[in-house]
Amino acid sequence: MQALLALGLIGCGGGGGNGDSGGNSEPGTVRGRVYAPDGRTPLGHASIEATPEGGTVVRTTSAPDGTFQLSEVPNGKTTFRITKGSWKKTLVANIGGKSELTSEQTRLPSSPRQGGAKIAVVTGEFDRVQAVLRGFGIEGFDVYDGGGPGEATVGSAADLLSSAGRMAGYDLIFVNCGADLGVNLENEAVRARLRDYVTGGGTLFTTDLESRIVRSAFPEDVAWVNGGGDDNVVTVAGVPDPALRTEMAALELLEASGRITIRGFTSGWSVIDAVPTTTQVLVQGPVSYYEFSEALLRHQPLDPPKTRGQRSGVRPLAVAFPKGEGSVVYLSFHASDESDASDLSNVESMVGLVVFRF
Repeated sequence: MQALLALGLIGCGGGGGNGDSGGNSEPGTVRGRVYAPDGRTPLGHASIEATPEGGTVVRTTSAPDGTFQLSEVPNGKTTFRITKGSWKKTLVANIGGKSELTSEQTRLPSSPRQGGAKIAVVTGEFDRVQAVLRGFGIEGFDVYDGGGPGEATVGSAADLLSSAGRMAGYDLIFVNCGADLGVNLENEAVRARLRDYVTGGGTLFTTDLESRIVRSAFPEDVAWVNGGGDDNVVTVAGVPDPALRTEMAALELLEASGRITIRGFTSGWSVIDAVPTTTQVLVQGPVSYYEFSEALLRHQPLDPPKTRGQRSGVRPLAVAFPKGEGSVVYLSFHASDESDASDLSNVESMVGLVVFRF
């Protein structure tokens, strides 16, 4: 068995059980399951392709539970490429008959030097998306100081967001709720830098109060309520995005109703009013919030009581939209529940699944 694992492939049937073709010229079947870098969490909708030496490429996509099967793969040395969002893995194995890739082979890389995504995280006062990344086994990302709990950092948020070249070095940039950005979002050069990063192929991922980044740089992609969310909101939210919903179901993250309970909302959280058809709603749910019309603002103090303009309804809570070669992802709630639990919560796990899409 040790020899088989060293080959990275367990074969049986016509393959002779050792990954060698064993003289059998019939095409083989390869099975496996794609995992996150933690080696435990299966990932659906990953792309898998097998390229035999001198043969034709065979492609498939993993099921919501991460499993896949490649049929009609010629026997012999084969290069496999697994891609999920910004994560890529390449491996070589000998195919013979019915074969199965090991979990170690199909586990996505944890750090950029191994083929993982290049990630920057800006810390914030109220959220810690970096806890979600680490919970999925993602390592080697750069942390920039935007305030909040102490972390070893490579610079300030302003160091990152003031440099187009530095931003371009990352596949994904996360900005936690309550970050001290150190840049003026009213400055058109700052807004243009954010837009250029995304249109050039980067993914910008922000949460809750960092809607200000989306509002300033991408105003046409999300319409916002003129007000804010109520304190202590708890919503049982639906997942209208089919791919995300099936992946969550495979990990048993959904309740019996097919929904998920979300609690992580800051006082005055940003409420999405509506989105155009080009913006994808990932999660939505019933919430209460306050909204102020221009007439109300003219006749009341600048900070009127929240009981005025009270509203409720189903609102988008997590959205994503493409821009050029890249994407923007926004959550009205927090990515991390900041608990001391060693395991990720259902909401944190859902956020992790979203991360691997980009």
